Amino acid sequence: MPDSLPPARTFTLTFDNPSCLRVLRRIVRTMLAGRHPDHVADAEFVCTELVSNALEHADGPRTTRILIDRAEDLRIAVVDGSPQRPITVGSSRLGPHRGLGMLLVDRIATHWHVTRNATTKAVRVALTPPDAATD
Repeated sequence: MPDSLPPARTFTLTFDNPSCLRVLRRIVRTMLAGRHPDHVADAEFVCTELVSNALEHADGPRTTRILIDRAEDLRIAVVDGSPQRPITVGSSRLGPHRGLGMLLVDRIATHWHVTRNATTKAVRVALTPPDAATD
């Protein structure tokens, strides 16, 4: 019996300045072509937020990996060189009117978590397409 699931698709981008954000959003739109516009917008926002946070709060090297798995779930990982810097949802060391992006990521994501080792931190987010979500 042939395998009816599509192959996984992935893209990895190493970045060191905000000019990567436009390219990253274009890649997300291309990878999610044909998906519900809200899912695409959510994915663009989450990628932009995670990469912006890595640029503002963490040391390099910085890399993002976007994966659409065989079940068509979107997985985003942003890795940076600051394993000890905490992620505090809803607040920022940059001021009282900052830090809300991770609150939105928390609401949008199917789930998210942080992994650390001696030299890096990775923020990993999963987004399930709306037509696959269960209520």
